[in-house]
Amino acid sequence: MGSEAGQSTTVNIWLDSRESPFTAHEVEQTFTAPTGFRFTGGVSFGYCMVSPHQTGNLTSTTTDDGRTVTVKGGLHLNTDPATDREPVICTFTLMALPDAGLGTHFDGKALIGPDGSFGSAAISATVDR
Repeated sequence: MGSEAGQSTTVNIWLDSRESPFTAHEVEQTFTAPTGFRFTGGVSFGYCMVSPHQTGNLTSTTTDDGRTVTVKGGLHLNTDPATDREPVICTFTLMALPDAGLGTHFDGKALIGPDGSFGSAAISATVDR
């Protein structure tokens, strides 16, 4: 994601499980914004590459500083080769703080399950002006 300091943009985080089926009810998903960025607003989801599309809003909690968003909800990935083999896309609004330093910040993260027990990934974002 590239953004100007003080500006917001949407960012999509794809959750995927190509190798084996994954189903969890009420799994905790924690997203931490990179340094210099904050989450604003809610979180939506979409299983968009299957038919019929499944989309909606997720119940989320954001820390007071906006750095971390926690979502608890059902998650299913790769459970049926015909109807559920594509990723779920979580969409957030991410704001670059007015004092964010130029360049790419690599220290954001996504943790799926408690402490990332079901998987984790880095989240990076760039301030380009």
